[in-house]
Amino acid sequence: MVLLFSLLLPSVSFGQCNYSPVFSGQYRASMLDLALDGNDLWTATSYGLQLFNRAVDPPAVVASIALPGITRLVRVSNGIAYAASGSSIQIVRKNGSTLQLVRTFDAGASINDLLLTTTHLYVATANGLVQYDLLEPTNPTKTSATFTTSAPNVRSLTLIGSILYAADGDSTIEPFDITVPTLPQHRTSITSLPSSATVESNNGRLYVSDINAQQTEIFSVTSSSPIKLSTLSLGTSSLAPLGGDAAIAGGRDRSLRAFDFTTAGSPIELFRAELSPTGGTNNRIFSVATSNGRIYAAAGDLGLATFDAASFQAPFPVRSYATGAPTSVVSTGDRVYAGNGTSGINEFVQSPSGGLTAARSWDNKLDVVHDASTNGFLITSNGSTVTFWTTAPTTPVSASVATFSRAVSQAVLNNGLVTVLLDDGTVATADVSLTAPAPQVSTLPKQTFIARSGSAIVFAEATAAGRTTLRYYANGLLSSTPILTDMEGVATSLTLSGSTAAVFTFRGISIVDFNSGAVTVLPRSNTTLVRQLRLDGTTLYALTDSTLAIWNTQSGTMTREFAIPSGGVKLHVATGSTIADISTFDGITTVATTATTRLPVALSAPSGNAYYRKVAANTDRIYLLDSRGVDIFTTSMHYSGSMATGGTIDVAAAPGAVYTLSSSGVVTSHGIDGSVIAQATINEGSDAEPLSIATANGAVWVAISKGCLTGGCEKRTLIFDPRNSALVQTASLAGGVVDVTTNGSRAYAIVDLPSEIRSYDVADPFHPAQLVSHATEGARAPRSIAYANGTVYALGEKLYAYADSSLTKSGEPLDAYVNDPAGVVTFADQQIRTDGNCAIVSGRAFSPLTFTLPAFSASTSFATPAVVKSIASTNGRLYLLTDYSLEIWSTTPLAKPARRRTSK
Repeated sequence: MVLLFSLLLPSVSFGQCNYSPVFSGQYRASMLDLALDGNDLWTATSYGLQLFNRAVDPPAVVASIALPGITRLVRVSNGIAYAASGSSIQIVRKNGSTLQLVRTFDAGASINDLLLTTTHLYVATANGLVQYDLLEPTNPTKTSATFTTSAPNVRSLTLIGSILYAADGDSTIEPFDITVPTLPQHRTSITSLPSSATVESNNGRLYVSDINAQQTEIFSVTSSSPIKLSTLSLGTSSLAPLGGDAAIAGGRDRSLRAFDFTTAGSPIELFRAELSPTGGTNNRIFSVATSNGRIYAAAGDLGLATFDAASFQAPFPVRSYATGAPTSVVSTGDRVYAGNGTSGINEFVQSPSGGLTAARSWDNKLDVVHDASTNGFLITSNGSTVTFWTTAPTTPVSASVATFSRAVSQAVLNNGLVTVLLDDGTVATADVSLTAPAPQVSTLPKQTFIARSGSAIVFAEATAAGRTTLRYYANGLLSSTPILTDMEGVATSLTLSGSTAAVFTFRGISIVDFNSGAVTVLPRSNTTLVRQLRLDGTTLYALTDSTLAIWNTQSGTMTREFAIPSGGVKLHVATGSTIADISTFDGITTVATTATTRLPVALSAPSGNAYYRKVAANTDRIYLLDSRGVDIFTTSMHYSGSMATGGTIDVAAAPGAVYTLSSSGVVTSHGIDGSVIAQATINEGSDAEPLSIATANGAVWVAISKGCLTGGCEKRTLIFDPRNSALVQTASLAGGVVDVTTNGSRAYAIVDLPSEIRSYDVADPFHPAQLVSHATEGARAPRSIAYANGTVYALGEKLYAYADSSLTKSGEPLDAYVNDPAGVVTFADQQIRTDGNCAIVSGRAFSPLTFTLPAFSASTSFATPAVVKSIASTNGRLYLLTDYSLEIWSTTPLAKPARRRTSK
């Protein structure tokens, strides 16, 4: 985990509430955008901005700054960054190794995109496109320039030359000539996808994607009239140049992909990396950039992904063609044949570097290609029928057709014969010099694999003992005496080159020399399941689900490995060729195995994010709960330890102690630094489900539900006494506690089933005595409760005030809850906490609201980087947990922590 304590705020008082924000500690960086400025790389992290030094690999964090609202966009020039969150733009300046917030201004509507030129800033908002003059870069001035778009919600901007293109979610793209920025000229609208939402550009072309990033249209805009080049079933919500028409693309998933768009209608995929999720909720690629042989991707909670692409250039080593899903592939070196479903047999011309050009298709059947010769012959099958093709004519000719008793699974061509394995393992042959040869069934036992090299054939037979028997026929004639080799394990792939075979079993890849009888297992070759092998001399090609590995069988070493963009199915390499042809789930991938260029190599370090969901605190320690357990910090924010109790679902703090509740119903008492003192297991039946834990006057309250699976759902609150180094259940209350607060010998609680507000006498805290109750109000039950100055406050549909002694309602200080249309702030985020003459309320606005008591009048508040999800309070201090940070507001200064703490 990486915990960045990046912002120590100055002390500023609230009016009558004397709290001040004294600390902001970032624990989660969700990268939503990035921008390059020389050796500086800036990222919008939701929490704010983060500055990296990209002169090192991977880029090193230099500084971080918290900004109000969820920071989604960043554009930068000469050390000045323009960041957008909500409708606000914050101007941040790099000052050595620190970041300084210079100015904030409101753009008038929610901001969707920013475009920065040397003289102006263009802001795409939900209410139109706005231009700002950057004569003073830190003090932008809104201009009077107007940009008329077909819809007000401008979503995306890009620039090609002096033409600015705007997408606003409808079926047109709006171009504006900004040669004279103060007098933008609208050009003819470009008709595109029905819901065009993203515009990107590369090498004089415009790329338009729809709202769901399912389709992309490509336009040539080098002439006065844009020309649509193609419509692709491909999302490109972010794009960055790689040279020429090659670009790196990010969609709305975790795949980072490179394409050659030279032939716009048939882009060639050059590279694909699937980024691994590490937790969090934003696991996708939001933005990409390239510079100086590096690829950078802002990948949400996955962090900043960095790839070394210095050697990634034409001719590219891997090319993937979207030709459907071929059933099989065979190469002769300069020709590639693929069985491609209902389109039959497809032939491609292959260049020396591996490039494919479609040549012809024929037969229109569910053909499987099996073998081919360099002199123009091809063997295919369709069910039980094998066809021998002569490919020299313009339209290939079926020279021989043999029908076997069962479906053909494998076939090779040698000595004028086709030798096949039927789907039950039977071996048979047919003389393809005849137009309609009669199949001849062999007396060999049933085999699992067949492979050919020249005239030689080898079979693999799986035995009942879990071994493999190889039969090698040097002349390919089954009437001759084979060389037999027995080996451990059942073969799952087989290949032959001359008198040497390669076999994959659970032991790995075995090399079998039939001349000497030697069997050698390649070291460390059993770590990944091999789908298919191909051997040519001492070079072995091994296809897995996601890679092609190249081995030198003489040295026993893997010499290269290539990532395959789509799942590998079948592999073929022509004798003497170094181009591997692979059928995949998407089409055909070619690999130039001796190419001097290289695929991008990941350089990223782990994101280090934590995903805390609750904060608890006492006067000694702060406790942050996530899926791993509870992390412990001192009140000056130094890491103190962890409690990984296994399945922890809730935490509660009390003076001198902390308590955790696990999903298995174990209640644990800990010392302030996490040491286990005592444990108790909830004993309420097999269907009891633990819900939450709280404390009241030293007693532990645990809410459970039971009977819900059988239709008799009941909730209860169990009371535990943690004294004497034990946890003893002392009471059980009807209803499950939702929230509880105390004042002296009184406890006030919201409970569920029944939904009530209750007052308890807790003079004996381990045997609470109910005094009075009041039914909850509103369509949705209250979420949080607090006490101050003789009044109990319950926060739900409204804020309800009750007299503490009778729970008689005395007022409604806050009106009805208003749902956030964006869904950023939710009803469940509501909490109320009081301390002295101050109350804080979360979940009713993006940032918490503060009020002065007892009048409950609004007081000055402070913006937070994200919505507050949990609040804990101790005397004179509030701990506000957001999705991205821990904010501390205090009546006294916080002891200054280390500026950046990178490990625990």
